[in-house]
Amino acid sequence: VSQSRYEQVQERIERLTQYNKQIVEVKMFEQPISPTVYRNTEVRDTLPEFIGGDEAFLDLIEKLFNESNFVPSSNTTEIQFVINEKGNVSNVTAKGKSLTLNAEAALAIYKTNGMWKPAEYKGKKISSIHTVPLFMNFSKN
Repeated sequence: VSQSRYEQVQERIERLTQYNKQIVEVKMFEQPISPTVYRNTEVRDTLPEFIGGDEAFLDLIEKLFNESNFVPSSNTTEIQFVINEKGNVSNVTAKGKSLTLNAEAALAIYKTNGMWKPAEYKGKKISSIHTVPLFMNFSKN
């Protein structure tokens, strides 16, 4: 293995370690999910909504990604998180084949904290679990 390739691998390991530390720090402040959290498939009058709409949400997520962390490729991940009755985000998980994409996606979602209109049921704001599939295409600049 060439020295430069070895350095690239070491750099990626360091970045993933940093992501892990950041996620652990954020999760320390999370609250347990209450039994009154509603899932996507349960009855709600309105779904949670990103303030500014879906397009603004996707634009922000794209801006929050550091493309230098990725080789040219296409990857998908599924992000699941709780939006509480105040519009705050917690309990973020990301599931996909790319650990780097999962970490970046989770951090990006945490950075949207407070930017959500919560779901409603019978006129009352409620906590709910929201799931977002994310497809990212990284190209060489």
